[in-house]
Amino acid sequence: MSSIEVRPGDPSVVHHVIVQLADQNAQGHILGGGPCASCPASLPLGLQRIVGSQRVQSRPGGAGEGGGYSGSGGGEAGFTSSPFQAMEAVYVPGAPPMDYRFHNSAKFIPGGANIRLEVHYTPNGRKTSDQTRVGFTVLKEPAQRRFIAMAPTSMVESSSFRIPAGASNFETRGELTFIEDADLVWFMPHMHLRGKDMTYRLLYPNGRSEVVLSAKFNFNWQLGYEVAEPIRVPKGTKLIVTAHHDNSANNPFNPDPSRPVQWGELTSEEMVIPWFGVVVDRDIDPTKIAVYKPAGRPQGLLETPAWQRQTPTSTVPGVTPTTPRPDIRLPIPSIKRN
Repeated sequence: MSSIEVRPGDPSVVHHVIVQLADQNAQGHILGGGPCASCPASLPLGLQRIVGSQRVQSRPGGAGEGGGYSGSGGGEAGFTSSPFQAMEAVYVPGAPPMDYRFHNSAKFIPGGANIRLEVHYTPNGRKTSDQTRVGFTVLKEPAQRRFIAMAPTSMVESSSFRIPAGASNFETRGELTFIEDADLVWFMPHMHLRGKDMTYRLLYPNGRSEVVLSAKFNFNWQLGYEVAEPIRVPKGTKLIVTAHHDNSANNPFNPDPSRPVQWGELTSEEMVIPWFGVVVDRDIDPTKIAVYKPAGRPQGLLETPAWQRQTPTSTVPGVTPTTPRPDIRLPIPSIKRN
């Protein structure tokens, strides 16, 4: 597939849509790692199921709560290559279609494969109906490079995640390590109504550090960022993600600044998911691209002093030029169909 576009029937109640192959996530896996009670009970051998923050290897015919890319993570103690939630495309409010042609790549979807749609609805107090549609464009010739969307669902420990009431600059951090050479080509920060900003920083094996994206966040415009030229990431490089939330009265989208906020699936709750995309050779195993240690208690229980906070200025909407990259470009337009 050269591009995939998701169009919700009623965007006012569609929180997100994730397009998956049915054998990637046989049991429902909600965006932040929770279960889907109405989905099939069994997981294929090798997938992991998530019970709270515990990861348990599944067996055929057994009950499962979740799923993602399976794999041992290269045998490194304490690391895991799961849960990276497997997905072919994603819709969130304001997100553009996903077009893989920019980097001469494609999504590999086998003929006859079952496609699963995960649609997360958030009620708004009125009766409505939704018919979400998915459009595909197909390459005429096979691609030699494949696009892999990576969704690390446990870089922040959800069980201890708690934003204090009134906190204006609550910080969380997580990191992962690439165990395969890859080209980094796409970013999409995901948080909820209190999300403020997210920064992606690379720490290369030679010690060089580079901020590749520092973006303001708006729940209604969850932009995907394509890079004009792929960022070559050698094996051993770390990706360090830092996010901030604003749970103060100064945040006009905050439902209730007087209450602390926990991790959760509802729009009124919060999460930190740093989606990103890589392009690799078509034969690379998606489970062997990156690993990470599930994070401990979030950093940021103390407020960052005002004098340490940067005042972002940018001519590019949504990008804070802490370390500017001129090759970050704006989201792609809708795919035109004949």
